[in-house]
Amino acid sequence: MSNLKAELDEIEKQHIKSTNADLTETRIKLAAALRDYTKSRLELGEILSEYKKHFKRTRGWLPAAEAIGAAIRRDKRTVFRIIKDYEFANKLPALVLEALVARGINPAEAKNSRTVQKLLQMPTPASPEEAQTAVTAALNAVGRIATRKTAKAEPDSLEDFTKRIVQLFVNRYGVPMLKERADEVSHTLKMVVSALGAQIYDLSKPSRQESDSMPKPDPPKSDPAIITSKKGVSSLGDLPLFASLSADIKDTAA
Repeated sequence: MSNLKAELDEIEKQHIKSTNADLTETRIKLAAALRDYTKSRLELGEILSEYKKHFKRTRGWLPAAEAIGAAIRRDKRTVFRIIKDYEFANKLPALVLEALVARGINPAEAKNSRTVQKLLQMPTPASPEEAQTAVTAALNAVGRIATRKTAKAEPDSLEDFTKRIVQLFVNRYGVPMLKERADEVSHTLKMVVSALGAQIYDLSKPSRQESDSMPKPDPPKSDPAIITSKKGVSSLGDLPLFASLSADIKDTAA
């Protein structure tokens, strides 16, 4: 930190015409906060914001931010982000800030920004008890949102996944598909098998497990897998893929 003090002294001399007691005090507080900035991000953001004001009419803030970032083994963007997160959290009423800190929640951390946003939408509490109630409500609301997002992120069932992939092919190639585009489908399926590293020796026949477990419904009247146009492919068996894929995949696996 001694190197940082020297760097900031030099930057201040170049960009601030006259130093004062307030600037010196802010610099001392900054050095102290930087020693353990991960545990006092709210305090560090406040001090950085205050220190930045001394460079308001000069261009000295950029080199100062670079020096501060280097001192904590980060870059100037981290310094800018700490200030931004603090200024966002500082919009909260003092009672709410105290309630958050009392629960061990740092409102100046990016991971808590949704809680801060929710609290900013609530009425200003008139007492510490109301502030604690507001914090509880905000945490519950954010928790419900996170739960809903997690539920939406659950993977598709095999059937839904298959339908979605088939629909992608139908959307791209149309029904009936022109025969001259069969090579494109063949190439795509080969690339999928190659990327998965699977040993699928005959895609035209279901595996024994699939044969035993999958139902055998009657074929629909207009099955996109069975194409009957004279200009199109008459069936999936007409694709070059199903005539040669077994040998190709064996070669790839080898």
